[in-house]
Amino acid sequence: MRRRVAADGWGQAGTGTHDCVTRPISLLKRLQSGPVDRAALRDDLQCCWLYTDNPLAVLPVADWIRLFEAAGFFSMRLPTGWSYAQPVSPVAIYRGSAPDYFLRPSWCMARTMAEKFRDGAERRGASGALVFRAMVPPKGVLAILIRRGDGGAEVVVDPSTLYNIRPVSDADPNVSDGFTRS
Repeated sequence: MRRRVAADGWGQAGTGTHDCVTRPISLLKRLQSGPVDRAALRDDLQCCWLYTDNPLAVLPVADWIRLFEAAGFFSMRLPTGWSYAQPVSPVAIYRGSAPDYFLRPSWCMARTMAEKFRDGAERRGASGALVFRAMVPPKGVLAILIRRGDGGAEVVVDPSTLYNIRPVSDADPNVSDGFTRS
């Protein structure tokens, strides 16, 4: 699948064409061949991650983590001018998925967004889909990305750093996420 992506990363027609399947593989090869420009890597990662329907079908989790770690923490700058700062203490994140797929890099800041993903998994036939809550330390937060229309921010994490992972019920209070804007 090919998409034209504007320089601001919002998926509007722009000057750059990104192949969402081969581009991540090329980024990994570039990283393996030596030092990379972090700013360029961040731009490329943002487009590849956001515009690939299933990033883990393109590269395994470990390779994505290597790419995000090489780029260093980044947060998409919104049209309003603000972005999220890297957390300075552990934060709560949420993921809506089938139980077999909860330990993945893509989580949500907002529980309500995770509930939408849970509902979508159920519509696709995933029986027993749940909303999971986990804590992640600052070093585990690799990027914060925003998809227009999804209703919240996506937190890309190193799943090996997550702790206190548990399913939440509708009766559980919606805990403040602890993220701050910069």
